[in-house]
Amino acid sequence: MKILVMDDIQDKIKNIVRTILEVGGIEKDDIEVAIDTDTARLFLLQKKYDVLILDLNMPESVVDDSTENAGEDFIDEIIGIEAINKPTEIVILSAYEECEDSFVKEESRNAFHILRYDESSIAWQTRLKAIIQYRLLYVSQTTNENI
Repeated sequence: MKILVMDDIQDKIKNIVRTILEVGGIEKDDIEVAIDTDTARLFLLQKKYDVLILDLNMPESVVDDSTENAGEDFIDEIIGIEAINKPTEIVILSAYEECEDSFVKEESRNAFHILRYDESSIAWQTRLKAIIQYRLLYVSQTTNENI
């Protein structure tokens, strides 16, 4: 299983990766990290991910500041550009309610998992682990059927 984590805050990245690694069957090598949308785009052009976890408030490149709509624009790119490998699951993990509210205004975006990141809460961790566990079941089942 391949997971791409897209965030630009180091402590948050550590918390996300630690949470993912608590799921049985996931190893460090299954997880890649992009700290800006340019890097994430390159990853998605090169390979297929089972799960993309991203913050909506991201920089476009390593030299840019974060912007509220960079993650939204990136999801629109994923959907609209044929050359980009589409992740099977997209999980938005944002600490900013205003980013979430803006994102869900467009009906086509209701298919994605939207979790509120709060360092002091385990709610996001519980949901993220459940999403990954379910996806892992699917990947495992598909692999066994192909044997």
